[in-house]
Amino acid sequence: MSERKDLPERESMEFDVVIVGAGPAGLSAAIRLKQVNPELTVVVLEKGAEVGAHILSGAVVDPVGIDRLLPGWTKEEDHPFKTRVRDDQFLFLGPAGSFACRIS
Repeated sequence: MSERKDLPERESMEFDVVIVGAGPAGLSAAIRLKQVNPELTVVVLEKGAEVGAHILSGAVVDPVGIDRLLPGWTKEEDHPFKTRVRDDQFLFLGPAGSFACRIS
């Protein structure tokens, strides 16, 4: 196979681990890998302009996973979860109408 000489040279970087997607799973995988082995070089690739660009607002997040991954994260002033969930209410939609069900 012949090389094309008119193409620019590509840059490359080497990493031990490449994670595709900066969603909750990708970010937690990257954090945990660095916790287990700080010497690893880990990169997270995200197609969005910034981390969380594809996350819908208004999500209700159970923080148990974050608590296990980053103990004490709630003591940081700039953590993103500001409002605690006090109760859940589900609205069931059906052909005859809808009804609410509160979970305590």
